[in-house]
Amino acid sequence: MVSGEKRAPRAFVAVQSLLAVSAAIIALSQHLARLPPAVLIPFAVASTLLLPGFALTWAIEGPSIWRMGKVRILVWSVLLSFGLNFLLLFVLNVSVGMLVWQVLLLEQASTLFCSFIGYRRERRALREPGERAAGACPNCGEPVRPEDEFCTNCGVRLGAGRPENGAASEST
Repeated sequence: MVSGEKRAPRAFVAVQSLLAVSAAIIALSQHLARLPPAVLIPFAVASTLLLPGFALTWAIEGPSIWRMGKVRILVWSVLLSFGLNFLLLFVLNVSVGMLVWQVLLLEQASTLFCSFIGYRRERRALREPGERAAGACPNCGEPVRPEDEFCTNCGVRLGAGRPENGAASEST
């Protein structure tokens, strides 16, 4: 059945969005070229070493990446970034590789930002309105609730000084 409204083909919409992304990359590169090297070098090193691998780690793990330890995230990010950068800059043509790398960099930065916002909302939604965090896990520092027996991040048993529920109910 044919509807009366006109719709753009998907391929056309995809090309339009690709052109918008490339225009954003060109505008961003023009502004970045004006910055002094002291500002650009740390940003370039961090984005080259961490963001591609971090995005791939996020693609593998999903939003649960925020529950991983910081060292584990860093190791995964560096290892995966090394593989991605080698593929993009040395196997592909350098100019094509740089364009692809810039597109991936913008996409990964937005993915990272959106996933962190989603994780923060998820953590807020899991808390009851009047609930307050009891403290932090002694092993990883993750906030825990008073009724938790194990840390949801690392799995360590909590409350070594607290009596067990069964022992407490027998004594009363």
